[in-house]
Amino acid sequence: MWNQSLTELFQRGGPIMWPLLVASVFGLALILDRTIAYLRRVQSFHRLVRRLERPMRMGNLPKAAQICQGSGPYSRFASHFLQWAHESPPVRENILEREGAVIVEEYEERLRALSAVAQISILLGLLGTVTG
Repeated sequence: MWNQSLTELFQRGGPIMWPLLVASVFGLALILDRTIAYLRRVQSFHRLVRRLERPMRMGNLPKAAQICQGSGPYSRFASHFLQWAHESPPVRENILEREGAVIVEEYEERLRALSAVAQISILLGLLGTVTG
């Protein structure tokens, strides 16, 4: 078995190998897509807090809002907090919970597809084992 080439092993796997190959390529594409998306959204929480500390202590909300103009998740969340700072705490908490859910949903985008590919691949492998 170890002296066979990859193409020989692929051919010995039978017709189930083709859907497994497609699932593998699709899964790899999803992993690369999510990795790139996450790397684009990387933001340092501590750096943002340090930058916001002085304007918030001085009550300079416009300056704090200007600092939160970044596209990272923490900046978006802090920007929504500042936008609704004048509201009562229960209203503000409700708004921030919804914004947090939207941010998390953006991070979970396409992860269901990756989970489906993983589950289908397991079933295809089992089918290949049974038919082989």
